[in-house]
Amino acid sequence: VSGGDSLSGARPRGPMKAGLGGRMMRLGTAILVLLAVAGASADTLEVPSKAYPTIQSAIAAATAGDLVLVAPGTYEEDILFFGQPITVRSSDGASVTTIKGLGTRSVVRFMAEEPPDTVLAGFTITGGIGTWIVDPVFGDVRAGGGIYVENASPTIRNCILTNNSPWGGGAACNFGASPTYEGCTFIHNEVEGHGGGMYNLLGSSPVVTGCDFLDNIASWGGGMTNTDDSHPVVTECRFENNLVENVGGGMYNRSSSHPTVTTCIFSGNHQAGNPYGYGGGMCNYGGGKTGGPSNPVVTDCTFEGNSVTGDGGGMMSSYGCEPIVSGCTFQDNHAGRYGGGMRVNQAAPTIIDCVLRNNLADVRGGGLDCEGSAATWLTDSLLCGNAPDQLWGEHVDGGGNTIAETCGPYCPADINDDGTIDVTDILAVIAAWGSCTDTTCPEDVDGSGTVDVTDILLVIAGWGPC
Repeated sequence: VSGGDSLSGARPRGPMKAGLGGRMMRLGTAILVLLAVAGASADTLEVPSKAYPTIQSAIAAATAGDLVLVAPGTYEEDILFFGQPITVRSSDGASVTTIKGLGTRSVVRFMAEEPPDTVLAGFTITGGIGTWIVDPVFGDVRAGGGIYVENASPTIRNCILTNNSPWGGGAACNFGASPTYEGCTFIHNEVEGHGGGMYNLLGSSPVVTGCDFLDNIASWGGGMTNTDDSHPVVTECRFENNLVENVGGGMYNRSSSHPTVTTCIFSGNHQAGNPYGYGGGMCNYGGGKTGGPSNPVVTDCTFEGNSVTGDGGGMMSSYGCEPIVSGCTFQDNHAGRYGGGMRVNQAAPTIIDCVLRNNLADVRGGGLDCEGSAATWLTDSLLCGNAPDQLWGEHVDGGGNTIAETCGPYCPADINDDGTIDVTDILAVIAAWGSCTDTTCPEDVDGSGTVDVTDILLVIAGWGPC
């Protein structure tokens, strides 16, 4: 009977209860397992300790999620990670915690496909001579004195890499790798080849944020070299007082490498030794054995006080390179031949909303020198006060440009750039009071690295129309 409880229509109750009970037991077991996993906590392995006298011994014992916590001191060892997503961190920071290499290889190596949650943080790393690689041009060389990353993507934070001396990549070499560097300082490293601070090659795309490249020495790329299809993203970094013999005092881009460089400062970098050297601040090169022009995107950057014995005090672009340079300032750069602010040779840059002010070239093109580069696009830009001239060579005038022999008032105390120095600028200084962490930091009027009473006094001294 439809809807009734006759034997013909009834469902067997016993087996149903048994099946439900079995499923409930299995579900309960699964829940218990999940709770056990969720409740498991990562271990902290302390160095030095009886169990882990060295950093390397702790790394070898660590498993996914563990923290290797390192006390202050100097640890004379070379470090190799094993692919585990672990964190190796100093307890008190890089100023008091040093990993000093044994002088036989890179101090720290990532070579086992480490993921982004493999973290190294808070160390001074020194004394490395690099790992053997096959460079696309120079063959067998040592690279990555402080840190060597191959086919991996670890995260390196708040480290100081200093006094390392391989052939290339004084502080760090990324070989087919995409690591992240945050808040690191690359200082006083020296190489005879590429990349005094960092060498990126073989399709490397590191993310480099808030880092300083200072006082490094190389033949090519004092602060950084990017080559062989490498595309780093470089944001809010400083490239200062680096020295090269040939090209790219601050940065050298070649062989189809297209970095994205945003809100960075290139200051006081120098090229010396080769009378035909290029690019005191940055060099973009389109020739060479591994071929292909480089087309960086450079936005809101400052190129100031860089120098070169040859061409392109601030920036050099050649042989098919098509960089996009927007919102940048080129000021007080010097070239021994052509292009005090910028030199273009058989290339086609796009220059938008830039200022080229008070640059000097010993021969021609004080502000901008264009040779064989009729496709150079110049829009909404100011060229003034450059010597011996503002602009030499053919270019495409995209409109909105101002070209003048002398510059109007230069008012660093006009913080909001509204043409008047007033109470609004004082309020901006007060709001930014303290250490200047932003690389642009207009509130730091005197450029001291600290926003303080001196900056307020400079605003008051410049009071009125700018």
